[in-house]
Amino acid sequence: MDYDTKPNGYYNNIRYEMVDYLPENTQTILEVGCGDGGFAKVLKDKTNAEVWGIEYVDREAKLAEAKLDKVFSDPCEDFLDDLPTDYFDAIYFNDVFEHLVDPYMFLDKIKCSLKNGGVVISSIPNVRYHNTFMKVLFKKDWKYQDFGVMD
Repeated sequence: MDYDTKPNGYYNNIRYEMVDYLPENTQTILEVGCGDGGFAKVLKDKTNAEVWGIEYVDREAKLAEAKLDKVFSDPCEDFLDDLPTDYFDAIYFNDVFEHLVDPYMFLDKIKCSLKNGGVVISSIPNVRYHNTFMKVLFKKDWKYQDFGVMD
């Protein structure tokens, strides 16, 4: 699936349940896979923090630029050397790791951008989610989809 042809709303999904994981007194945040910047803007409004984003799809990154302090556009791996060291209090990965070629390498390299005591906050789709698992278990249906757990 081409990321430019994802369904309407794919890049502006605001994960409100993930806001609760942000530590208090956070001053600098990076969201990898920021889409149009909607979720990161919620974080910025809540904390008044400096918020950066990285987004693969250029069209969405341009929208995020109007909401965030700094936005990189292209594969996130391309910007590892451009990120400051010991800078971010929190780095978010909302449903991103499963799209990376080598998430272990990426996480290992980006951790130097975290301040001492900084946190990585992530969500990862769960193939054992009951609706998905039942399709796999009983129907032997392992088809990739345009969005959701099986995207």
